[in-house]
Amino acid sequence: MQEAESFKAKGNLAVEKRDYQLALSYYSKAIALDPTNAACLSNRSFVYLHLNNVDDAIADAKKCVEIAPQWPKAHFRLGSALSAGGFFSAAVTSFSAALNLDGASKEVEAALSKALLLQYESYISPSLVDKPVSIRYIDSNRGRGVFASRGFSAHEVIFSEVPIASQRTLVESMQTGIQSCHHCMKTKLSKQVIGPFADLYDAIPQSTWVHCTHCAQDPLYAVQFCSRKCEDRAWSAYHQILCTGLQNGKPTAASSDHPLRPIFDLCRANGKINPPLILKMLAMVVQDMRRGTSFKDAWFRFGVFSASTESKERCYLDQEAIAALQEVLGPSDITSEVATIQNYRFLHGVIARNAQNLLPVSDLHLHLNSLPPDDQQTLVNKLDASLSPLEFSQSPFMNNLCISGTGLYAVANTMNHSCLPNVAVTCSTNSDEISVLALTRIKRGDELVISYIDEEGPFAQRKQQLHQFYSFECTCAKCLNEKRSSTY
Repeated sequence: MQEAESFKAKGNLAVEKRDYQLALSYYSKAIALDPTNAACLSNRSFVYLHLNNVDDAIADAKKCVEIAPQWPKAHFRLGSALSAGGFFSAAVTSFSAALNLDGASKEVEAALSKALLLQYESYISPSLVDKPVSIRYIDSNRGRGVFASRGFSAHEVIFSEVPIASQRTLVESMQTGIQSCHHCMKTKLSKQVIGPFADLYDAIPQSTWVHCTHCAQDPLYAVQFCSRKCEDRAWSAYHQILCTGLQNGKPTAASSDHPLRPIFDLCRANGKINPPLILKMLAMVVQDMRRGTSFKDAWFRFGVFSASTESKERCYLDQEAIAALQEVLGPSDITSEVATIQNYRFLHGVIARNAQNLLPVSDLHLHLNSLPPDDQQTLVNKLDASLSPLEFSQSPFMNNLCISGTGLYAVANTMNHSCLPNVAVTCSTNSDEISVLALTRIKRGDELVISYIDEEGPFAQRKQQLHQFYSFECTCAKCLNEKRSSTY
């Protein structure tokens, strides 16, 4: 043991001189003599990192943790090695363990913050492809923000985005009779629905609609898709779990007895959208875990969002929905980890604080908008010659061709609030895809900010709404000026 300590001391001197190859030789000799020397394993892991040998750095750090699980530095070394290898989720776990053992360490705290940022950047980078924006951490109050990577003119579309998950308001399908894609919310118009414009039906592009083969016999809950692509995406992501024609992967004898039916029935009757959307999000996590993904990684896409205070409170149908999902999934480790009241309430809070209300336009809206102004007016005259095309597009007749829903977006829902917004979110397609539109001229590097509330309301009202629903106080120029004025 004394000889091992001698080699360790020589290794430490070599590290001080930044001779990492020599340090590696000494630490290896020490470990050969004393394989359970946690300090030597930790030091050799450090040296391996400087020699760009990440695999061996991880291996030594893991051995170190096994030998000294209560030593903060062992977990710190493992976190450093995992982070260098791009295993940011695992690195966060290791740094968190180190911080739990030594809460006063600023070095560990900084490493954890960096790993969390790298984990988020790794997650969000695919969503930023082809989008002229970046996401950066601002501070502890504002968190992350979205920034312009180039300049934009007023009314220019900055980027478009499809959601992580979306859900149509169930009650409307009973009230309006407008059918829609279960996955992307694209609406399906018929000659009967568009009435006086039935002669335009053939001029409107039609999709090849398909029904889910498992729940197709259910007259109320049979879902349909606007394409095979949407059907495949839904089936892969969540529908094979939530399909009322299946239970635990097997066909059910009667869909009326399916555990989720009462949940969907109550949501239809009461116009509630959160329970089916939360169930869809939980099903997505289950599907990923069934493919071998850890809960932490599968949950990350939702966990990156902050949740409102509602996430700790009883919310609509939480116990009933979780009980139904547990019955559908059947007993398993995955069921126990995912289908919990805590997860349900957290997602309820995420939706309350972050999700985007959706009002997609219909194909008739898009067709009308594609025509020259004179042809638009000619069509409008069929119904009401007193209306302009713009007025007609917002008329009760046209509004009844649309549906509403909610979606959660990786990039758009990261934008911060301002009572002086420079962008707005619009639904300009017949789907759950949204567009972020510049309201003013935007320079490269400017933060893109939207308004979470009615920014035209009085200062006291805005302050109260932001505190109640989002738990923060706005510090935009408008609020600061009005706050100063109100004190005089």
